[in-house]
Amino acid sequence: MVKLREKIHGESASLLAELWQLTRVIPHADSNVLLLGESGTGKELFARAIHELGPRPDAPFVAAQVSAIHEHLFESEMFGHEKGAFTGADRQHIGLFEQAGDGTLFLDEIGDLSASAQIRLLRVIQEKKFRRLNGKEELPFKARLVCATHHNLPEEVRHKKFRLDLYQRINEATIHAPPLRERKGDIEVLARYFLRLHSGERQTAFADETLKILCGYPFPGNVRELENIVKSALRACVGEIILPQSLPMRIMNDLLRDPPVTTSDNETEAPNLDHIEELMDELARSLPADWLTTAYREAARSYNQAFDRVYLRKMLEHHKHNLKAAAKASDLDPKTFRNRWKQSGLPPIGG
Repeated sequence: MVKLREKIHGESASLLAELWQLTRVIPHADSNVLLLGESGTGKELFARAIHELGPRPDAPFVAAQVSAIHEHLFESEMFGHEKGAFTGADRQHIGLFEQAGDGTLFLDEIGDLSASAQIRLLRVIQEKKFRRLNGKEELPFKARLVCATHHNLPEEVRHKKFRLDLYQRINEATIHAPPLRERKGDIEVLARYFLRLHSGERQTAFADETLKILCGYPFPGNVRELENIVKSALRACVGEIILPQSLPMRIMNDLLRDPPVTTSDNETEAPNLDHIEELMDELARSLPADWLTTAYREAARSYNQAFDRVYLRKMLEHHKHNLKAAAKASDLDPKTFRNRWKQSGLPPIGG
């Protein structure tokens, strides 16, 4: 369990429950594993942990996204082909099943397989052997098979979109990769991990208000989206402290969005998005016409001031011009709030 947690980071109960299940699966190299979870939840990371902590870590780990393989090339890519097997086959090709040897074969997006591809895959899993296209020799399939999908395979089976016998063959053990919205407590841990991973020699850190924003974001793209956001913020960050304005604009839009207004009939009105358009206009006006000849730090300073002008003013208006309340909601002390207000070029508070 200790080694597993060095590879998959987080402390949430939903994650730890699945890691416990993973520890029971890892030692059994002959057990096929099905990884379920939304896109971006880190299913390949789970698959690599199964392989690297299993009994044959020095054997090959071969990964393929089956949805990216054209149906007509499925057998050739999976099982290989001999020279002359079809037009253009001018040399022998070793397929993924053969490349995996006695290691691990990871097939991502298994739920996207066509009906004919499902039949061909099922036959190999059942018989534990295969032939290259146009080949005469039967080759053994000895690798552990790990499959992953974001589809609800039981539903797909029920609606005859996925074969029950194939589902049973690949589902000797099931692991669910939980979405990040069910792992809220892991967001800060993961954000700091990705920051260390991608900072290189820079000594960077998150401002407290930046972490607060990240922890409140829903992350529809899950862990993959969080990693991309951290990488984007690092590129946008001028100094060594990652401030909220270094986050991608979609995060800012979510932050600035007004909460839904509930009517007396319990109906929810659409949020007011005027301030988002106002922010975009401010940002567009913040850079000079000759911005391509402007130094990066100078241009970034103008951009950051534009964000502050909208954010701080809207925050103060939302709290009915109560500076202490607005500063507290911004996770800033009143002095810092007032200084940033002044530096952004806004008129004096109360003036």
